[in-house]
Amino acid sequence: MTAGKTLLRSLGKVSPILAVLCGFVALMIYLFFLQFVFSAKLYLAAACVFAGLAALSRRESIARSFKKVIAAGALSFTLDIVSAAAIVVLAFAIFEQHRTVLDLTVNETFTLSRFSQSVIAKLNKNIEMIGFLRADDPRITQARDLLSQYDVASDLIKTRIIDPELSPTEAARYGRDTQGKIMVRCGSREEWSSSWREQSVTGLIVRVTSDSRPAIYCLSGHGERSIVGSALTDLSQAAQYLRFDGFDAAALDLTSGESVPTNASVVVLAAPKANFLPVETGALENYLSHGGRMLFLLEPKMPVAISQLLAEVGLKTLGGEVIDPVSNVFHDPRTPAVTRPGRLRHPIATGLAGVFFPGASPITRLKTRSPEVDIRGILLSSAASYVMSEDSKRGSEPILGPFYLAVSAEAPASALELAGKDEARSLAPEGRGTPGLQSHPGFEAAMRRARKALRGRYARIVAIADADFASNRFIDQFGNAQLFLSAVKWLSQSDEIVSIPHKSRHLGQMVLTSLDLNVIKFVSIVLLPLVAAAAGAIVWYQKR
Repeated sequence: MTAGKTLLRSLGKVSPILAVLCGFVALMIYLFFLQFVFSAKLYLAAACVFAGLAALSRRESIARSFKKVIAAGALSFTLDIVSAAAIVVLAFAIFEQHRTVLDLTVNETFTLSRFSQSVIAKLNKNIEMIGFLRADDPRITQARDLLSQYDVASDLIKTRIIDPELSPTEAARYGRDTQGKIMVRCGSREEWSSSWREQSVTGLIVRVTSDSRPAIYCLSGHGERSIVGSALTDLSQAAQYLRFDGFDAAALDLTSGESVPTNASVVVLAAPKANFLPVETGALENYLSHGGRMLFLLEPKMPVAISQLLAEVGLKTLGGEVIDPVSNVFHDPRTPAVTRPGRLRHPIATGLAGVFFPGASPITRLKTRSPEVDIRGILLSSAASYVMSEDSKRGSEPILGPFYLAVSAEAPASALELAGKDEARSLAPEGRGTPGLQSHPGFEAAMRRARKALRGRYARIVAIADADFASNRFIDQFGNAQLFLSAVKWLSQSDEIVSIPHKSRHLGQMVLTSLDLNVIKFVSIVLLPLVAAAAGAIVWYQKR
């Protein structure tokens, strides 16, 4: 019995402190980490237990104090208790109406990104989100957390989860295999997805609320990276991210002589291997000269047609691969990394995390180019980089860096005369041909209409020194996905399209460059032992 009282007194000394700490943790979780509500309840229960132990160990002193308080004024004591309780209830009510979430994770895993928040802020229509998940589905917790974030973000968004097993009739009303999917509805329009990531859900919102979607076409037929293939070198994951962000992605075949579709926002040339047919080159040149937008994902060996298209805006590739012994990843100098992407202050690189390019082909400017073309660097290799071209391998000196790893070019639409001739040719009598076209009575009017149509239109190009960075193997590492999506967004000038960084609940890996590893080795192996030895020597000398 005595041992029990001793233990109770010992617990009574620390119980008040533990009760306060557990209560504080429970309050913080409730206010800022709504996805951990169950943990908050556990901490609150622990706080109550510790408070009970503290009261039990001090029951005699509490009783004496209570009698004194009653003697001094029971009414005043009661009013104080009621007032304190009212303040607590009012505070919880205010916090319930104005919820604030503090997410300290590196990639904001447990809160909506600022891109999703900007999309939600522009909503002016009611949105309904319905998830179809069984109670035993391992994604149910993630789904509830994600939907609650959208629900809290706007009064226009209503969310709920339907269990197809518990409510088969209600689930069957939607007329498809709904298990594991999410539906977003706005009015009579609805979009479905089986992905429960924020990129997908926000993409559904963009799709059901947008009147039209920018179309991204990826050229095919020359050994390009496929947007539907599942190989590590393909771009199917990049295409999926485009769809998540509100774009349409499709393959484009120009071998039949057709022109680029008029709804094309961007045409992507992803490392073609075979050369183009003349009709294909002509179609792409015509598209570009009329204010088209093109994204080049290059490799060291490119067809002649790619060089021709790049030359139109004053760009060319040097050939060979960029070798960077200082800034690289995977301990591979042939995989240069850019750790400070914002150095050149290009809009595409704004807020961009580090990126890397396995087997990059350096890009440079032509010495002779039109003064109307505005060429800007996006990413630059380090000053220690160099290129081993074919001439270098034969014994000549390597080409020293730094080199452009990503470049943009912008130029006014230059097809005024061509457009005028095309329209005037349609006015000429059959069999007359094009000689003397300028003397045709409709030629000048056609030229004026063409100039008016093309006024203010600019062709845009982004050339990136590598295609592997956007492949299924590497797109989710560093800021590779963000670079790809930002380039497409800048080209299409689609400010309403958002680029949501890929999020992962897994622990992130720290990938160190060779320079980082050398610094760590120097500090840990050389500098720290020297500091310790110097400190010991100083102490020994003073006490000698």
